[in-house]
Amino acid sequence: MLVHRATGPARLAVENRDDRPAVLKLRDAAGVVIAAIYLAARGQADLADLPAGPLSAEYAQGDLWSAPCSRFAAGMRAQELVQPLILSADTRLSLPAAGQDITDEAFVRE
Repeated sequence: MLVHRATGPARLAVENRDDRPAVLKLRDAAGVVIAAIYLAARGQADLADLPAGPLSAEYAQGDLWSAPCSRFAAGMRAQELVQPLILSADTRLSLPAAGQDITDEAFVRE
């Protein structure tokens, strides 16, 4: 997990169905990143102790993740899911998911 700044009763199982790595960010109503996770190509992860939401979800895919820069060094494409997430004890999300493109700068902001 790259970031985990909030707690709650919800869980999220995330799967990356793509051949490129992805980073998923969950933001609260104020736009603050409350959780972020790196997913290897074809990887999966479980995030626990999350607030129920609503949360906005953004993800980026690319090559060569740079943790200090919070972005992919090459081929980055960032998207935001159109609908907010309301999490439960057993929420699942598969990436890539249908969303709208956002700028790299919007994704990188904390």
